Amino acid sequence: MHIQLDASDLRGWRVVRLAGDLDVYAAPDLTSALTQEVDDWAARRTPGPDDRGGGLVVDLQQVPFVDSSGLGVLLGAYRRAQAAGFGVRVVSTSEELGTTLTMMGLTAVLPVHPDLDSATAPSGPEAPPDDGAS
Repeated sequence: MHIQLDASDLRGWRVVRLAGDLDVYAAPDLTSALTQEVDDWAARRTPGPDDRGGGLVVDLQQVPFVDSSGLGVLLGAYRRAQAAGFGVRVVSTSEELGTTLTMMGLTAVLPVHPDLDSATAPSGPEAPPDDGAS
């Protein structure tokens, strides 16, 4: 019922590591925490002219369970980040989570990466279509 959050900066990205179940019980507190992380990052980040990254990475490697409330929290963080001008990437090797996000069509907005190195790469094929990249 309890989820832990640890946040740090890595290669121009704000990385939020979560541990515990991302479920209906954790959703209210996590919504508040991610809202604060997105707002703080929006105030601190200084994107360059060719910036395609520098957003929020949510590391779910230590999250064994995500329910629909948890997905809602992640989508809420994505919407807030988009409004602030950056994206959200997810780190997870959970086949179940990857399948769920794919089936729901959410990998276009919440790209899933197998590790922090690929998630914090400055560019990638999952860059949002409206970012002006070619």
